[in-house]
Amino acid sequence: MTDATTTSDKFDRVQKIVDELRTMRDELRVQLHLAGMEAQTRWKEDLQPRLDKLEAEIEQAGRNLGDTLERQSLELRDQIRELWSTVRDKAKR
Repeated sequence: MTDATTTSDKFDRVQKIVDELRTMRDELRVQLHLAGMEAQTRWKEDLQPRLDKLEAEIEQAGRNLGDTLERQSLELRDQIRELWSTVRDKAKR
């Protein structure tokens, strides 16, 4: 496997994660008005700015993605999933 293939594979994996993050972001925005202030604050002050920064870094890096961006993408995805689950559970009540 060449470095180009590895880089391309990483880019594709990260792009899929970012697409998933964008979908969760859009759905989360719709549900945030039903959530408590703590969830809204976490989204606005922590997760949303990190997602914006990650998207900008990915765009700037292009296909030269490294392990760091992939790891950041996965960590952020997991944290947004956790918040999304909390918000979704509160919305069902």
